[in-house]
Amino acid sequence: MAAPIQPGRYRNQLFHFLTKPIVRKIHFITFFIFLLPFFVFQGCESQNTDTEVNLQEVNEIVLSKMQMEEAGIKLGEISQQTFQDHISANGYIELIPDKEQLMSSYFGGRLIKVNVAVGQKVAKGTVVAIIENPEFIEMQQAYLESRFLQQQLKQAWERKQSLADENIISASELQQAEAEYLVASARLNALSEKLKLLKINPEKLTAFNISAQIAMQAKMSGHVSKILARTGQWLNPEDIVLTIINTEYLRLKLDVFEKDAIWLKPGLQIEAKLPEYKNIPFKTTVNEIGKQIDTYNRTVNVYANLKQDEQYQLMPGMFMNSRIYLKGIQLAALPESASIESEGGFYVLVLKNKTADSWTFVRKRLVVGQKRDGFIEIQNSREFSSGAQFIISGGFQLLQETD
Repeated sequence: MAAPIQPGRYRNQLFHFLTKPIVRKIHFITFFIFLLPFFVFQGCESQNTDTEVNLQEVNEIVLSKMQMEEAGIKLGEISQQTFQDHISANGYIELIPDKEQLMSSYFGGRLIKVNVAVGQKVAKGTVVAIIENPEFIEMQQAYLESRFLQQQLKQAWERKQSLADENIISASELQQAEAEYLVASARLNALSEKLKLLKINPEKLTAFNISAQIAMQAKMSGHVSKILARTGQWLNPEDIVLTIINTEYLRLKLDVFEKDAIWLKPGLQIEAKLPEYKNIPFKTTVNEIGKQIDTYNRTVNVYANLKQDEQYQLMPGMFMNSRIYLKGIQLAALPESASIESEGGFYVLVLKNKTADSWTFVRKRLVVGQKRDGFIEIQNSREFSSGAQFIISGGFQLLQETD
């Protein structure tokens, strides 16, 4: 009959192989498969308790102090961290309504020149295009003629006021002169406002600087997002020449399901992420909440302002996954670096025992929950003893093979 397994002997040989000459990266499942036939054969002639001890010890690793230092291993404990209940919502980045300018000519004309390109940054007042129309000449001429006539009628009205004070003319003649002056003033003011729409300063207009061309000026600072007209094209008053957007401040529009709408209120914290960059959070707060449920999607719109990020360029139309946090709750957690994802599960290396010269670690399975601020919830924390020490840095390489 074969002799019983000697756990200490095989354990020492195995750990000697795993850890020489420096810390080796170990894939425990590989060693388990390799040693399984050996344990099954020996187990036929030994007690079950001996076999179970050896199978368990395959998931252990012994490290010296030097090896701990070379691997950069750090230890830590389970701690209570603040996590929050949340509502998951998806949505898009959009422009704040007053941060987009659609530029057109109030009176139409032929597009002579476009001074900007798509993507170009422009300041408020920048001339972005030139439009030409013979009617612009007529409008300026009408204004100048009206201004000269208004000045004459004003003088005539003032003379008749003096004559009326001396009873030289009748009151009706004075009223007639006043009416003519007021009508001329109204026409002058109307023509003046039209010129202002064309960005022509009436006070600087003279008979010697009349022009058939007008300059289209940006009404706000931003970037040119679209150019919708071509040089030489005749533009009607409703035709858009180009658009300017200001993306310094954006808005996140989220769709929240009806069942979650009752928990919404302004000021709730939001953490939004781009699907391709889930490790980059953008934080904001609920600003506005819609007052009507979409009867087709059964959702309500939630809006939050986003300030342009200095490092990552945000653009209107980007899709974002978001969490709206409701309240804080204390949960058992470890640093994310302590959990090792392998073979469809999460694992951790926990300290089993420690001597003056060596540390023994055991691999244990984790049941994880939500993540926040570098920590991950440990839902099976009660399976570990109080004060248990875990490898929180340098554990990943211990579960991998190297040459």
